[in-house]
Amino acid sequence: MALVSSITRPLQHLHSLDALRGVAALTVVFWHWQHFFWTSDAPPAGFRVESQPLFSVFFLFYRNGTRAVDLFFLLSGFIFFWIYAGKITEGTVSAGRFFMLRFSRLYPLHLVTLLLVAAGQYAYAAANGKFFVYPANDAYHFVLNLLLIPSIGLERGGLSFNSPIWSVSVEVVLYTSFYIYCRLLRPRVLPMTVLSLLGLTVLYALYSPIGRGVGAFFLGGLVHMAFTRILASPGAGKIARLLAIVTVLAWLATVGVSFSDALGGLAPKASKALALFPILVLFPLTVLSLALVESLKGGFSGRLPRFFGDISYSSYLWHFPLQLLFAGIAHAAGIDVSIFRSAWVLLAFFAILLVISRASYLWLEMPAQRALRGGPRRVSAKAVQA
Repeated sequence: MALVSSITRPLQHLHSLDALRGVAALTVVFWHWQHFFWTSDAPPAGFRVESQPLFSVFFLFYRNGTRAVDLFFLLSGFIFFWIYAGKITEGTVSAGRFFMLRFSRLYPLHLVTLLLVAAGQYAYAAANGKFFVYPANDAYHFVLNLLLIPSIGLERGGLSFNSPIWSVSVEVVLYTSFYIYCRLLRPRVLPMTVLSLLGLTVLYALYSPIGRGVGAFFLGGLVHMAFTRILASPGAGKIARLLAIVTVLAWLATVGVSFSDALGGLAPKASKALALFPILVLFPLTVLSLALVESLKGGFSGRLPRFFGDISYSSYLWHFPLQLLFAGIAHAAGIDVSIFRSAWVLLAFFAILLVISRASYLWLEMPAQRALRGGPRRVSAKAVQA
C-alpha cells in the first residue's frame, strides 16, 4: 500500500515552495553582504549592520538572514518525505538511484564554484596578502570541499573556499540519515519528533551545523505528515484558511519584533526567543500553509515562482564567488569599501547574480543532471524541486 495516497497528494509540484526556497537563498545574500566590510574572518570592531544599503527596507534579512538556512533544512525535510519516503520504504528507489539523483543535482555546480573560488582566493591573496573573508583555504580543506564534506566536524581552521556549501555538506548527512530511517522505519510522529528534538538539543550542543540540520529536517518531515493528514480531512479548506491567517500574523509579529530589535535591541531572553521562534513556529507554519493553500486553491504556478525555484541553488553557490570578484575589482581599482554601502551597487550585484544564476541553471546544472542521470531524457519537475 502506498505510503501517501493520491488523494492526499494531488499536486506533482508545489510552486509556492519553489518560490520560498528562492527567496530564502537571496536572503542569505543579504546576510553575507557584510563580507565586504570584514578585515579578516569576522566583522571589524565597530561594524554597524545598519550601515548597509537599504537597511530600512531589508532589515529583517540583514539581521536574521542566517535563519534562512534553517528554512532550507526544513524545506528539504518536507520535500524529501513528500517525494521519496514512500518509495524508499517500499523499496522502489534503490540507494544507488537515490544518491545519484542527489549527486547529479548538487555536485556539478559545487565543483565549478569550488575551483573558481580556489583560483580567485589565491589571486586575491597575492594582491592583498590575505584571503577574502574565509581563511582556511589550504590543501586539507580543499580535499574536504572536493569530497563535499567541509562542515561535518572534520574541518580544522574555520570556514573555507566557497563557504556557503557548508549547509549542503550537512544535507549530505541528512540524506544518508533519511534513507536509513526510511529503510528501517515508516514515517511516524514519535521517532521523527525524537530525532528533531535530539538535533535541536543534544546534537546542536555537540556540533551545531549537524544539530541544526537534523532538527529542522525531521521537523520538516513532521510538517509533511500534518499536511497529508489535513489535506485528507473533511475540513481541510477551513483549516488551511485558519493556518494562513495565523501565518500572516506570525510574520507580522516577527517583522515587528525584529524592527524593535533593530531600533534599540532586545533583552537577552527576548533575543533567544526570537532565534527559536522561526525554527519552531514561523517556518513550519509557513511551509504548511503554502502547501495547503496551493494544493486546495492553486494560483502559485507561473514563471516567477519557477524562476525563483530554478535559481535557488545557483544563487546560493554563486553569490560568494561574485562577492570575491567585486571585492577584488574594488581593491585593484583603489576603491574604498564604503562603495558597498551604495544601494546602486547592491542592486547591480543582485541583477548580475540573477543573470548568472539563471544561466547556470540552464547551461550547467540541467545539462549535467541529464548527463549524469542517463541521457537526454527530461528531468522531472519533482526531482529538480528536491
